[in-house]
Amino acid sequence: MKIKRTVLFSIVLVLAIICSVVYLEYSRMYTTGSNDIVVKERLFDSHLDFGVSDAYNVGLNADNEIIFKDKNAALKQIYTDYKDGFEYLRKQSLILKLSKFNWRRYQLLAIECNPSDDYYSGLINSIDRFFDVYENSFKMRR
Repeated sequence: MKIKRTVLFSIVLVLAIICSVVYLEYSRMYTTGSNDIVVKERLFDSHLDFGVSDAYNVGLNADNEIIFKDKNAALKQIYTDYKDGFEYLRKQSLILKLSKFNWRRYQLLAIECNPSDDYYSGLINSIDRFFDVYENSFKMRR
């Protein structure tokens, strides 16, 4: 009985270590980009009009791609401003609340989703455009 407990404890410990390493590597890859520093200001672009919040302020990175000046604030703000659209996407697929770890799944859902309702169609279109900009912070430098 004592040996079974020791073996079980060892297995759980090894799994916990593996999960910790995977989580740390995943979070490092998807929360920091090598291309997320604004090097040039960008003037207002109506294509990027997600709302009036400063969280949506954009600039250009070293590869001349549009990025949010504060990608974390932008992600929080888009969820607040377009909550109905995100809830619609969540109903289409079993997915957790939007976070910096699962935003790519929402991006794919927004691309694939084609709601017949004009209200949701507009929200999903804006969410899709948002992620087009948001993902630029995570691309590796060329």
